[in-house]
Amino acid sequence: MNKEPVAVCVITYNSSGTVLETLDSILHQCYGPENIELIIADDYSSDNTVEVVESWLSAFGHCFYRAHFIKHKKNGGPPKNINSTWKACQSEWIKSLAGDDILFEHSIDNYIQFKNDHPEAECIFGRMVTFTKDKNQVKPVVGRSWTKFFTLGIDDQYQYMLTNAFNIAPASFLNRKTLAKVGFCDEKYHLCEDIPLWLKLLKQGDSPFYCVNNVTVKYRIGDSISHQTDRFVNLTFKKEVEQIYNDHIYPNLTTKDKWLIYDRKLELMSFYIIYYVLKNSTGFLSSLVYNLFALLRPRYYLSKLGLL
Repeated sequence: MNKEPVAVCVITYNSSGTVLETLDSILHQCYGPENIELIIADDYSSDNTVEVVESWLSAFGHCFYRAHFIKHKKNGGPPKNINSTWKACQSEWIKSLAGDDILFEHSIDNYIQFKNDHPEAECIFGRMVTFTKDKNQVKPVVGRSWTKFFTLGIDDQYQYMLTNAFNIAPASFLNRKTLAKVGFCDEKYHLCEDIPLWLKLLKQGDSPFYCVNNVTVKYRIGDSISHQTDRFVNLTFKKEVEQIYNDHIYPNLTTKDKWLIYDRKLELMSFYIIYYVLKNSTGFLSSLVYNLFALLRPRYYLSKLGLL
């Protein structure tokens, strides 16, 4: 039986130690690699990621419906990198993946089945688990956001995302025409691609975000733009996130949600103290400062009351 081609877009940056697991998980999809359009984009890695990917493609690229490798000549950041894959693919539906995450073997089948059962859907997400370098600590991603958000209508999802943005990007399965309609990721931002995109899709889209009740992705917990073990905070990233809030979130908050502005300013203040006064150390004093400021933040008390 012929199956519709599905794009799997992989973005890499210094991913030489992990990308083979990612690519192998795509190759071994039960949906069949012959039905998968594989688009890979490397964001000018300084390690040997390009050589690793090229070697793998020379061995397995012929297995795919189409395989294409984009090698950027300078680092442009995740939004520009992921956009390059989306614009290069030809399939109607796109599964995006970082070069250190892993697809479960039935992932594409699960997405396609859900899409066929819900033809109105434009943005579908799966469940996911996290894992660490040793692969022994595999934990399901659960919580109030996952149980509540996907039960809401599109307008309520938009309002929820304004005050409770959470990580759903690794599990996304998106319609290419819908991405094109909203202008793909905003490349004004160099480090963060997901929050502005979700808000655009919910504000300009025609359907809410849906969620497949299957685990589709293993999300690797490790050093990243937003999380490092050798420093407490990536202040450049936090400043960009604050700019995103200024541009997309604060102007659209309802009166009852204006507390978020005060809340975010307090968190940013704690990061400034940790960065400039405590030299961005990961020790006890940095944790103490962050936790003391957390006690002043409205989010702490709203969460305790079960209002978030």
